[in-house]
Formats: sequence, C-alpha cells, structure tokens
Amino acid sequence: MTTAPTINRRGWLATWLQSRRRARANGLLPAPVLVAQYPTLLVWSWTLANPYKWNVWTSLNGGVSYFLTEDYWHYGDSRQFAPDGGSEFYLIVGVDATGKEITHRSNAVRPDDAIAPPDIVGGTYEWEATTPGWWDVWVDWNFNHAGHPVAQMEVWLSINNGAFELRDTIGSDAPGYYINEAANNETSFDFKVRYRNGATVGPFSNVYQINIQV
Repeated sequence: MTTAPTINRRGWLATWLQSRRRARANGLLPAPVLVAQYPTLLVWSWTLANPYKWNVWTSLNGGVSYFLTEDYWHYGDSRQFAPDGGSEFYLIVGVDATGKEITHRSNAVRPDDAIAPPDIVGGTYEWEATTPGWWDVWVDWNFNHAGHPVAQMEVWLSINNGAFELRDTIGSDAPGYYINEAANNETSFDFKVRYRNGATVGPFSNVYQINIQV
C-alpha cells in the first residue's frame, strides 16, 4: 500500500504569501529620499517618471504610526513640501490617480532637525598684525549644532568679486576664521561658510564682505 506524501499546508501558504508580498514590493518604484531643509521644509529628488501626486504622511507619536491628512499632498512634479509645523516626523510616497501607492515609502524626517545656516556676525582687517607690509583679515560667526555632531565647517572665499572657492575646512565648533598675510594692497573679500559632516551638508551662511581700503 502506497502512503500519500504529507503536505505542510501551513508552510506552503506562508511561502506563497511571502512570494506574493515580494512580487508586489518588486512592482513598486524606489523610495524617494527625504531630507529636512531649514527652516521647515521637506525636500526630495526624483529622476524617474513622476507619480500622479506625492502623499505626505504625519506621525504624532515619534514615528510609531502615521496618518494621512487630507490636504497633505503635492502633484508629482513637486520636489518640496512645507508642513504646518516642524516638530513631527513625516514621510512621503508616490501614488497614481486612484490613490494606489506606486513607490516605496520614503525615510521619515523631522523638519526641526534640519541644519541651520551659520550666521557670520562680524569681521575686519588689521595692518601688520602678524607680518610687516601685510593686512590680516578675519570673520566671526555663530552656529548652533542643534544635536548634530561636531564635524567640519567649510570656508568659502571670493576675492575682488571673483568666483567663490573653497578656501579651507576647519572644525565646526570654531568661532571664526583668520587669514594672515591676506593682502598687501586694496582688496575685497567675501566670506561664506557651511557645515559639513561627510555627505551631510548644511546651507550656506550669509555673505560677509570685508573691503581693505588704504
């Protein structure tokens, strides 16, 4: 007498459901990468075909759960959204005209965590402060790390209205920047700085000009 093989129906069903979920997931477009931008913006880049619109989901419990507010959406060609507040977490997802999600959901961000621009508050020049026959220049700024780690501050400089170039990179906890032997004649300097931590780059500060006049 031949014994019929035993079928693990529960295991088969679990495998089938998993394959269905994977198939559905593989049909979705990639997730947009969401970034918080100062002061309270959500911004993202997207190089594929635009969805019909982007839905913006909100969490009021630190990211445990999310809900969709009726007017929290933008059409598919949009690349930024300004929520009413910046203290909550948000994510976005692309949907078609029927409301069906066609992209994976983005990462979640909180606008209040965006990097604020430094504020250059002062600067001047001094004759022969370090070297005879030369002017030294310096600028001072304020910067609030607001939870971001101490990393780097890029110092960009334009001389005599030329193009801005990266002059130096120093610690982001530095209060300012000093250039000795900056000029030996009348020269204008435009400074701007920004925070950098690896691939994470903050917005530029205001531009601060120093004009050496003899």
